Amino acid sequence: LADPVHRDITGELVQAFRDQGLAVGFYFSPDDFHFLHHQGNLISRCRPEAQPVNNPQIMQHNQAQLRELMTRYAPVEVLFVDGPPEGLTDLAWELNPDVVITRGAMETPEITPSTQDGLPETAASEPWEACFTMGTSWQYKPTNESYLPGGHWIRTLIRTRATGGNMLLNVGPTPEGEIPSEQADILREIGLWLFVNGESIYQVRPREVIREESVWFTQSKSGDTVYAFVTERVWPYGEERTITLRSVRAGERTRISVLGQNDQVLEYRPEVIPRTTWRQDVEGLHITATRAQRLYNDRTWPNPVVLKIENPD
Repeated sequence: LADPVHRDITGELVQAFRDQGLAVGFYFSPDDFHFLHHQGNLISRCRPEAQPVNNPQIMQHNQAQLRELMTRYAPVEVLFVDGPPEGLTDLAWELNPDVVITRGAMETPEITPSTQDGLPETAASEPWEACFTMGTSWQYKPTNESYLPGGHWIRTLIRTRATGGNMLLNVGPTPEGEIPSEQADILREIGLWLFVNGESIYQVRPREVIREESVWFTQSKSGDTVYAFVTERVWPYGEERTITLRSVRAGERTRISVLGQNDQVLEYRPEVIPRTTWRQDVEGLHITATRAQRLYNDRTWPNPVVLKIENPD
């Protein structure tokens, strides 16, 4: 896995991830066009000889590559097998029983970003992963490319997590190994939203009721906290709004707050106490809250606000 300049580029990348406390995962393609060409075969994914199970030399080559990845850079936390998994996933688990295999072991639909056709409408009973690319191609596309805004991907992440899935969002580095600025800016917007609202996305599971119209839900693994994502429209800074939920009930021990604010201060407006209040009646749980987050200097923030509901009935 060394490149022509005699450096282990893969090893450097793995170490960079580990230095930042990130899990290490590999995308592995059983297809090998270079190998097929040297065998004198036509280059095609659909012909029988392109499948490793029908081509012993490719299978041997694949297994040698996978063994090197799984041992030289151990421990590998995630593996994505983009092709027939036979002979590969079992080897990966033999080398590391704890590796999480997404494609090759679970449903991993590649979903059209603009329409989101293929995303489930109910909570899935098995692990799954939605695969998206930011633009119109998976590789770097220097011309005729377009990107959906960060807010679109934040809402897509919410919907994916509410239905119990993981979201894979692809970036396409330039020939110089850099992430294009347009893609980096989208990641920064997602990252800023997660900085405020990450607890509603990580270490959560879906509820039996995943949404009420434009409000989506996740819940903590223990079930003692529900997160409600208000996605319908922009919530202006300093505006008080009342949201009614029918699938969540409040009890004596319930506490409700807005993630990313302390419910005590509205900057530059000391006369306003942006306290979150609620009442429960036969019509539902009525939550009144004020958005006090100042994430941009001009106080605008077009992305969903998250209500944290602790100890619901």
